[in-house]
Amino acid sequence: MKLTIADGAMFMYNLGVLISGGFVVMTYDVEGPPFFGIMFVFALIWTIYFRFYVQHRLTRVNEDEDTNPSEA
Repeated sequence: MKLTIADGAMFMYNLGVLISGGFVVMTYDVEGPPFFGIMFVFALIWTIYFRFYVQHRLTRVNEDEDTNPSEA
């Protein structure tokens, strides 16, 4: 399986999601039910951001790679 720029971007995006969630938990010492509510809100925001901003750009990058394959 060939790794693409889109794969690297997805990895960095997921890493950012994990770091931001961990930051909130450690900073505000959140435990129990409020933790799940906060994580739900963060997941919703990150999902919306990904869907309307990142995915469009990744699709464009993949299309460019398909039409202009580089010599390996």
